[in-house]
Amino acid sequence: MVNSKPRTALFIVPGESIDTPSPQGLLSHKFDYIYDEFRKSKWQTIVLTDVHTKWNRSRSKYRLRSAWPVYISRALIIAITMPLAILRSRSLLSFLNQSALQRTYKSILSRIQPDVVLTIGASEVLVRACREAGISTVEIQHGMFEKSDLQMYWPGGICPDALLTWDTRSGRIVHEHGIMPWVLGHPDEILRTWEKTSSKKLGDFVCVSLGYNSEDSEDPWGCFPRNLTSAMDHLLESNISLLIRIHPVIAALSNRSKQLEKWIGQRFAGVRVDNPIRVPLSSTIGSSFLNLTVLSATWFDFALAGRPSAVIDKAAAYRYQDFSSEIGIWESLNLPVACVNSNDELFAFAESARNTFENPKSLAQDSALNFINALETNGSGNLREKW
Repeated sequence: MVNSKPRTALFIVPGESIDTPSPQGLLSHKFDYIYDEFRKSKWQTIVLTDVHTKWNRSRSKYRLRSAWPVYISRALIIAITMPLAILRSRSLLSFLNQSALQRTYKSILSRIQPDVVLTIGASEVLVRACREAGISTVEIQHGMFEKSDLQMYWPGGICPDALLTWDTRSGRIVHEHGIMPWVLGHPDEILRTWEKTSSKKLGDFVCVSLGYNSEDSEDPWGCFPRNLTSAMDHLLESNISLLIRIHPVIAALSNRSKQLEKWIGQRFAGVRVDNPIRVPLSSTIGSSFLNLTVLSATWFDFALAGRPSAVIDKAAAYRYQDFSSEIGIWESLNLPVACVNSNDELFAFAESARNTFENPKSLAQDSALNFINALETNGSGNLREKW
């Protein structure tokens, strides 16, 4: 009796991974919830770092040779087309570069022959290569987005076949864009289970979630705009403890991250600093009773753990409030985001949040197991055509 080939799920992880690694050590934690379900369902799982990135930390046997054609092609392309680039022929350079990427993707897909490819930030080049090979492409939601963001991600209309979303609002946007949504909930919903085991005990810190490239910033990297540092100074003077969580994009740049941490140590001596490369988001949230940010999607993660966020940027605060209102993230239907217009308002909000815990709701409309069962029923191919 001949054993049939096991179904294979290929996870392509962004090379410049900007999230806390999962227990497997290869995946961003955003992949965990679906990766584990594939393993439980007896699928073969293969993890690769994306071939178009500068470095590769996957332990897969496919990791190096498949990437070299891109590096070599890029070097040759740059050498040959530099004069053309000077003559504003950037479109040719882009075309040749994408052609090299597509050949590399095709080589990987031919060798592994997966039934489905799951990734974050699926490029149109990757989607096109998968379609030509008859393989479904599934995007995993990584952050909050609007319809305009999807148009920017896939300007040529070459979109993934399905997108695993956090909530019904994101699912509706995805469906309007012509992609099949599966509303599996936020991967950090595990925070709610963790919170129950902690007896809903709130932490002692106000977490300051940083951004980057802000204008009128005290630091050279745009992480500390002056309205944020003013608010932080006010809280510290009021004897409220702060912890600072570095933005994942900065954390991924080790030299810049080290420089920023040194700068923080000089500007805010003794304040705790959480680097997402080293400290899981759940640990940061567990240590906090309030999130403070200029604008950051971390409000979503904190809301899932029953903690509010104070947002300094008014436009962002109102946008987050509308988002929260539509999906009803808390059982009380209170909004997890407050727009703070002054340092005094911030202090009052922090005092009210210190001993207040909200019960979050599950945002999932379906399960990862049902998604995998649908894959097994329909087999490989274009999901939008079959579902």
